[in-house]
Amino acid sequence: MLIKDDQNRNMFERGSAQIMPFFKTLLVELAPVFDSLDNKIIITGHTDAMAYKNNIYNNWNLSGDRALSARRVLEEAGMPEDKVMQVSAMADQMLLDAKNPQSAGNRRIEIMVLTKSASDTLYQYFGQHGDKVVQPLVQKLDKQQVLSQRMR
Repeated sequence: MLIKDDQNRNMFERGSAQIMPFFKTLLVELAPVFDSLDNKIIITGHTDAMAYKNNIYNNWNLSGDRALSARRVLEEAGMPEDKVMQVSAMADQMLLDAKNPQSAGNRRIEIMVLTKSASDTLYQYFGQHGDKVVQPLVQKLDKQQVLSQRMR
């Protein structure tokens, strides 16, 4: 599901993670829909390519804060916290309108509903059952370290 700004209506106050009333209403209406699904979701924030004036707070921070604000509204509207598998920030890395990098259409929130298979794969890489990925890598690195020390 893709929810994006247009020239006439913004989801957030410009340069802020403060949700506009109509977007909040939309998320509140969507919360029971997501709650009714057995699937996990990923919420991703995106910005346009306009550089943020503050060097410390930038489009990475803004896109992440916006995704977190959307998550917060969904949860306040009754969607269980464990429905969200991941919240991520993309800044301006995946523009929808690459010809117009500062276009309002690039400012968006994506809510991805995951299949069971996709959830299982992500769990394997990020924690649950992560030993399937991490342990073989650790063993390989341990062997390389032992070989490296023997060669000295």
